[in-house]
Amino acid sequence: MMSAPERLKIRPKPATIATLLAVPAALAISRYEFPGRSTLTGFLLSPLMIPSVVLGIAFLRFFSLAQIGGSFWALSITHVIVVLPYALRLT
Repeated sequence: MMSAPERLKIRPKPATIATLLAVPAALAISRYEFPGRSTLTGFLLSPLMIPSVVLGIAFLRFFSLAQIGGSFWALSITHVIVVLPYALRLT
């Protein structure tokens, strides 16, 4: 179990990473026509279509099998994937 100060350290990093990934992706999707544009949009927005509980259990299972469950990196990757669609839609 993580303490509150540890959680506060983790939160800004995935949000920053998601924003750094989402802004160029959103600009490319909105400004340019390229093959696979709708596929890329669907892929980046797909975490919004999956219920949060299902997504959380899937990530827990995946990272536990990879033996990195509960680590800082697993939590950061999960947060980036969850936050990325929101950052993409806001840009």
